[in-house]
Amino acid sequence: MRTQTKNSLQLWRVARPKRPRKAAPPPKIYSRRSMPVVDAHMHIGKRDAEAYGSLEEAAEAYLAIMDDAGVAVSINLSGSPEVIQKVDSLHQVASGRILTCPGTYFRKDVRELWWSMRDLESFKHENIAGLKIWCKYQQPLLKPSVAVKIQRQAELNLPAVGMHIADPPERGFWAPNYWQCISDAERTIRSNPGLTFIMAHGFWLMVNDEGLDVLATYFDAYPNLHVDLSAAYQWWDGAEPTYDKLRNFIIRYKDRILYGTDGNPGYSMKRHFDQTYEVLETKQKGLLGFFSKPDAKTHIYGLDLPIEVLNYIYYWNAARLIPHVRSSLTTLGYTV
Repeated sequence: MRTQTKNSLQLWRVARPKRPRKAAPPPKIYSRRSMPVVDAHMHIGKRDAEAYGSLEEAAEAYLAIMDDAGVAVSINLSGSPEVIQKVDSLHQVASGRILTCPGTYFRKDVRELWWSMRDLESFKHENIAGLKIWCKYQQPLLKPSVAVKIQRQAELNLPAVGMHIADPPERGFWAPNYWQCISDAERTIRSNPGLTFIMAHGFWLMVNDEGLDVLATYFDAYPNLHVDLSAAYQWWDGAEPTYDKLRNFIIRYKDRILYGTDGNPGYSMKRHFDQTYEVLETKQKGLLGFFSKPDAKTHIYGLDLPIEVLNYIYYWNAARLIPHVRSSLTTLGYTV
């Protein structure tokens, strides 16, 4: 992404770093064997309902996967209007272990959030974990009709969970105006300091050393900014981000990073979860990213993160940032 250096450096100047607030430490440091895991980014939607017969049956299938992989709670980011109509049923079937976020995917033909101001009020009182926005193109976030709903979302303390900004222009992704999309998102974060933002896929800035520098500047400037790791593992198979820089970044910003996979009932088998665990916990070489096939040849190195850091990433950040996660973990018997 070297051709983007000028644009990214301009983004650094937009943020005005201040002393970042430190989050309270986890109330308990669990061993890896006993630690709860929260997957802050997965999907159960219309296609899964069609494949399994109903949303409830898809949720039951995913619960079995979670149990096999040692996952305590998952956040479903495929909350279409049809799924949200079933949110109470999903919550009951999953015993509160699968929490759902209403979601909008901005495409060329969709430039508005489907939820109304009245919907936002109702989301505050239902089994809703936050709101998901998938913004592939620039401008929608800054439209007055969208911005005013995001402002109301902040007033209602409904976090932006799994907010997906345009994919980086590498490895076959088509992402027009990538840095402009990042800039639009930064303006939205800056304009809503009271809203918790959890950006999907590491904000697509954890893909190389330059991106890590930009994200570090944002973290220092905006205490309300966080990221999940879903799909980010795939991008650590190359010369950048360099190993020490990536590992030190994650350790430094351990209170800003959440575990996530981007899984779904038809794909997220235990093997794929185990691949992510190996990347975060071990010193092994040639590891596989979440979407890697078993016979893939990679250069992903295990980060061997300290147990304290794993406690933040696997459960504590999600428990303190996402509504209902803490109560779900408490119901399961964890100290949070």
